[in-house]
Amino acid sequence: MSNSIDTNESVSRRLCAILADGIDVHRMAAAKALGKVGHEQALATLVAALRDEDEDVRSDASGALLQLARDGIRSEAVVAALLENLIGDPVAQVKLNAVDALAVMKSREALPLLRRLIVGRAEDEVVWDEEEYAVSGWDDWTDVRHHAIVAVADMGDRGAVGSIAEALEDPDSDDISEVAFRALSRLMPEGAGVLAGYLDSADARRRRRAAGVLGGVADAAADAAIGTALRHEDADVRFAAARALAERNPADQRLRLVLADAHAAIRANMIGPCLARHGEMLPLLLDDPEAPVRQAVYELLVRQPDLAAGIPELPRLEDDMAATNGALAAAAVKALSVTGDDDVHERLSGILADENRPAEVRLAAMERLVARETEGVVDRLAAILGTRQRSLRLKAMARLAQLASSDRFGEAAVLTLLDALRGVLVAAPEAEAAETEQAAEADDEPGADEEDGPDAGDEESGQDTAGAAGDETGKTVFPASTLDAILSGEPVIKEALDKKSSGAGLSPQDMDFLQLARDQRIRRGKLPPEPDVAPHQDVRFFAAQVLGDVARVDVAEALATTLAADAGRDLRLAAATSLANLAGRLEDDIPLVGETLLKEVDTPDSDTRLEIIRALGGFGGEAATDKLMELARNGDNHIRAQAIYSLGRRGAAGPDLATFLGDAAANVRLAAAREMAAAGTADLPALINFALCNEGYHCQEAGRLLAGLDRRKASELLLAILDSEDRNREWQVAIETLEAMHAADGSAPAV
Repeated sequence: MSNSIDTNESVSRRLCAILADGIDVHRMAAAKALGKVGHEQALATLVAALRDEDEDVRSDASGALLQLARDGIRSEAVVAALLENLIGDPVAQVKLNAVDALAVMKSREALPLLRRLIVGRAEDEVVWDEEEYAVSGWDDWTDVRHHAIVAVADMGDRGAVGSIAEALEDPDSDDISEVAFRALSRLMPEGAGVLAGYLDSADARRRRRAAGVLGGVADAAADAAIGTALRHEDADVRFAAARALAERNPADQRLRLVLADAHAAIRANMIGPCLARHGEMLPLLLDDPEAPVRQAVYELLVRQPDLAAGIPELPRLEDDMAATNGALAAAAVKALSVTGDDDVHERLSGILADENRPAEVRLAAMERLVARETEGVVDRLAAILGTRQRSLRLKAMARLAQLASSDRFGEAAVLTLLDALRGVLVAAPEAEAAETEQAAEADDEPGADEEDGPDAGDEESGQDTAGAAGDETGKTVFPASTLDAILSGEPVIKEALDKKSSGAGLSPQDMDFLQLARDQRIRRGKLPPEPDVAPHQDVRFFAAQVLGDVARVDVAEALATTLAADAGRDLRLAAATSLANLAGRLEDDIPLVGETLLKEVDTPDSDTRLEIIRALGGFGGEAATDKLMELARNGDNHIRAQAIYSLGRRGAAGPDLATFLGDAAANVRLAAAREMAAAGTADLPALINFALCNEGYHCQEAGRLLAGLDRRKASELLLAILDSEDRNREWQVAIETLEAMHAADGSAPAV
């Protein structure tokens, strides 16, 4: 701790000197940094800086004093200086920082002025930037008033209630009800009377806000107003009060009124927050005539099944399970699992297997089977992977991945996922390849689908409506546009196009695009809500994705086999990503995995290549390290950066990586700095230079890294820069690096 105090003191002393007589940009940086360094010797210099000629320096100095006040470093001189700036400094940010700091320091001297600022601009006492107001049209007093309202509430100034009430009734100001109502709720009992008055306001938003604030107040003065709000004729007021009251005290007996409210939406929305504390209302709500209410009850019973223990039956459950309302039916199916019936498992399994059920209902059955750890649940999930409902099969894959980590079903779930990855579980239809080839051939035929749209020509007569040379009467029909003329195929136009031009002409690529425009019409239509992906393709791809969470050797080998196969770009990418996620969680020397990654690392697909490089951080042994060192010098900066990160994962981020701290690409420099710092091999002077280079682009990150290495030594090196007049061009970056170091440091401020 003493070393930390000594370092803080040295840094603070030098920054104070710069703040006292440096140039403006250095003074600003020093003021900001002093707020982070946290030493009481900086108070006097920061107070003096409140009178600086530069308004940005004054803003940063007041901000630093606010930060120090929050850290418990304050003095009477600071209070007096901030109060003086609140009155006499025209800069809005200075005033805002002063108000906040005075509130933190509980300055009773500031209360009279704060009350005046809540009501008005106090122009006879306070200086404002009228020029800024004329230019921007924004009145800084608006922001100051908001901060003043919060400040008096923070200080518990009940005498300010009258000022807040007066400000709320000001017809010429903006709406301050949100911040004002919250402040009034903290100033009891006086605030309760003001809030209660707004329950009957003509402004619906203010009625709701007042009710919501009152409901959250645990004070006897607010009880009567809460009761009024819960019986209010406005449903929004009742709901706002009830929601806040339930959040504060869900056992409050007045909430029984809300559970029996005439408005179904209120009953439904309040079941989750408070029905568990008012179980006597459960039978009534289970037989509620409104579907959203019963749905909310079912969902609560699933979350808290003990509530159903004393209920002999759920009167509408069977009907609700068959409802056309999918959300209600799904909630009822979930609630079936808490009834205790002997055939629950069989019924849930039947619902899951029923292709005629909506996907959300089948999904509800699946969730409950998994949650109850039903015997044979893995087989039931595997059986639906070929379903036409894509959302269901993807959820089933996710649940299999979840079960893969369980003791009871883990082995079976992993084997099922491996079968899915290999394409064994859901096989491709035998005729699919032939059908796909025929469809492709049909699409390649010119005009194959012209009859699909309103522009179709007359096939029997051979007319081409896009560029016809004549109509039924034999009269010439001219093209309607230049593009129509080019595409028409007319002999005269074709001859003209074939002539050599002395000017710019159409390139072969242009001609290809024109041919595409002729052969392929743009099809307009809505995208389906779910992509139409064949189940066997979907299942393989998703299995490759989720297996990255299953740290087993056989899983890694299966993923490597998929990566090596000609399995399509998306499937290969998913396999590579999962291998990268497994890197570091399994042993390094799995021969099949390492050999495959090293073989495939030069794949032309950039995304897959980056994931393979990431995977080499945990697989491949020494050969992987050598390959990564080679890739770290690749021409692609993304490859270089990922190779460096992977070297770090392999524990190979040695001093040699220091050469990359000067790389032209920012992401490469950052990767090298992070990995060297994490490995403890970073050279402090090299990291300091890294912070200073490129005009301090990395100084914040470098400061955090230096704080985790040797904060004292790094501070000494940076202070040496600040002591050198020859390096004053680097001072601003050095100061910002010191600020970042102390912001990242976990030591307590020195006092």
